[in-house]
Amino acid sequence: MSDIQKANMIEFEYNDKHYCLEYTPDSIKQMEANGFSINDIGDKPATRIEQLWQGAFLANHRRVSNTVVTELFRKMKNREALLRKLTEMYNGALEYLLPDEDNEGNVDWTATL
Repeated sequence: MSDIQKANMIEFEYNDKHYCLEYTPDSIKQMEANGFSINDIGDKPATRIEQLWQGAFLANHRRVSNTVVTELFRKMKNREALLRKLTEMYNGALEYLLPDEDNEGNVDWTATL
Protein backbone atom coordinates (compact mmCIF):
# COMPACT_ATOMS: atom_id res chain seq x y z
CA MET A 1 0.00 0.00 0.00
CA SER A 2 1.43 3.37 -0.99
CA ASP A 3 1.84 6.33 1.35
CA ILE A 4 -0.76 8.21 -0.72
CA GLN A 5 -3.32 5.46 -0.16
CA LYS A 6 -2.55 5.39 3.56
CA ALA A 7 -2.93 9.18 3.73
CA ASN A 8 -6.52 8.71 2.56
CA MET A 9 -7.44 6.25 5.30
CA ILE A 10 -8.23 6.37 8.97
CA GLU A 11 -7.25 3.27 10.91
CA PHE A 12 -8.02 2.37 14.52
CA GLU A 13 -8.71 -0.54 16.83
CA TYR A 14 -11.88 -0.88 18.86
CA ASN A 15 -12.98 -3.92 20.89
CA ASP A 16 -10.19 -6.02 19.37
CA LYS A 17 -11.32 -5.23 15.82
CA HIS A 18 -9.28 -3.32 13.27
CA TYR A 19 -11.08 -0.65 11.26
CA CYS A 20 -9.84 0.97 8.06
CA LEU A 21 -12.06 3.82 6.92
CA GLU A 22 -11.84 5.26 3.44
CA TYR A 23 -13.90 6.52 0.54
CA THR A 24 -13.94 5.10 -2.96
CA PRO A 25 -15.72 6.43 -6.03
CA ASP A 26 -18.32 3.68 -5.54
CA SER A 27 -18.93 4.52 -1.88
CA ILE A 28 -19.27 8.21 -2.76
CA LYS A 29 -21.81 7.37 -5.46
CA GLN A 30 -23.78 5.35 -2.92
CA MET A 31 -23.65 8.21 -0.41
CA GLU A 32 -24.88 10.68 -3.01
CA ALA A 33 -27.65 8.30 -4.11
CA ASN A 34 -28.76 8.30 -0.46
CA GLY A 35 -28.95 12.11 -0.40
CA PHE A 36 -25.48 13.09 0.86
CA SER A 37 -23.95 16.33 -0.38
CA ILE A 38 -20.63 17.56 0.99
CA ASN A 39 -21.82 21.11 0.25
CA ASP A 40 -24.61 20.77 2.83
CA ILE A 41 -22.31 20.34 5.84
CA GLY A 42 -22.55 24.03 6.76
CA ASP A 43 -26.35 24.12 6.46
CA LYS A 44 -27.18 20.66 7.84
CA PRO A 45 -24.24 19.73 10.05
CA ALA A 46 -26.02 17.25 12.34
CA THR A 47 -27.19 15.16 9.40
CA ARG A 48 -24.28 15.54 7.00
CA ILE A 49 -21.47 14.97 9.52
CA GLU A 50 -23.12 11.73 10.58
CA GLN A 51 -23.53 10.67 6.93
CA LEU A 52 -19.90 11.55 6.16
CA TRP A 53 -18.78 9.32 9.05
CA GLN A 54 -21.13 6.49 8.07
CA GLY A 55 -19.99 6.69 4.46
CA ALA A 56 -16.37 6.08 5.46
CA PHE A 57 -17.43 2.56 6.55
CA LEU A 58 -18.95 1.59 3.19
CA ALA A 59 -15.72 0.61 1.43
CA ASN A 60 -14.41 -1.85 4.04
CA HIS A 61 -17.01 -2.29 6.79
CA ARG A 62 -20.36 -2.26 5.07
CA ARG A 63 -21.87 -4.80 7.48
CA VAL A 64 -21.12 -2.87 10.69
CA SER A 65 -24.42 -1.82 12.26
CA ASN A 66 -25.42 1.85 12.45
CA THR A 67 -25.51 1.48 16.24
CA VAL A 68 -21.82 0.53 16.32
CA VAL A 69 -20.91 3.22 13.77
CA THR A 70 -22.63 5.86 15.90
CA GLU A 71 -21.03 4.53 19.08
CA LEU A 72 -17.60 4.68 17.46
CA PHE A 73 -18.10 8.29 16.40
CA ARG A 74 -19.12 9.30 19.92
CA LYS A 75 -15.99 7.66 21.32
CA MET A 76 -13.55 9.25 18.86
CA LYS A 77 -11.14 11.85 20.21
CA ASN A 78 -10.69 15.24 18.55
CA ARG A 79 -13.76 15.04 16.35
CA GLU A 80 -13.15 18.46 14.82
CA ALA A 81 -9.85 17.26 13.34
CA LEU A 82 -11.54 13.98 12.43
CA LEU A 83 -14.17 15.87 10.43
CA ARG A 84 -11.47 17.80 8.59
CA LYS A 85 -9.69 14.54 7.73
CA LEU A 86 -12.91 12.86 6.57
CA THR A 87 -13.64 15.83 4.32
CA GLU A 88 -10.11 15.70 2.91
CA MET A 89 -10.44 11.97 2.26
CA TYR A 90 -13.82 12.44 0.59
CA ASN A 91 -12.49 15.15 -1.69
CA GLY A 92 -9.43 13.03 -2.48
CA ALA A 93 -11.62 10.15 -3.60
CA LEU A 94 -13.50 12.52 -5.92
CA GLU A 95 -10.23 13.22 -7.74
CA TYR A 96 -10.31 9.65 -9.06
CA LEU A 97 -13.50 10.52 -10.91
CA LEU A 98 -11.70 13.40 -12.63
CA PRO A 99 -8.33 11.95 -13.69
CA ASP A 100 -5.31 14.08 -14.42
CA GLU A 101 -5.30 15.28 -18.03
CA ASP A 102 -1.65 14.25 -18.43
CA ASN A 103 -2.15 10.56 -17.59
CA GLU A 104 -0.89 8.31 -20.34
CA GLY A 105 -3.69 6.40 -21.96
CA ASN A 106 -6.32 9.08 -21.47
CA VAL A 107 -8.42 9.59 -24.59
CA ASP A 108 -8.21 12.98 -26.28
CA TRP A 109 -11.45 14.47 -27.52
CA THR A 110 -12.63 17.47 -29.51
CA ALA A 111 -15.98 19.17 -29.94
CA THR A 112 -17.48 20.91 -32.94
CA LEU A 113 -20.24 23.46 -32.98
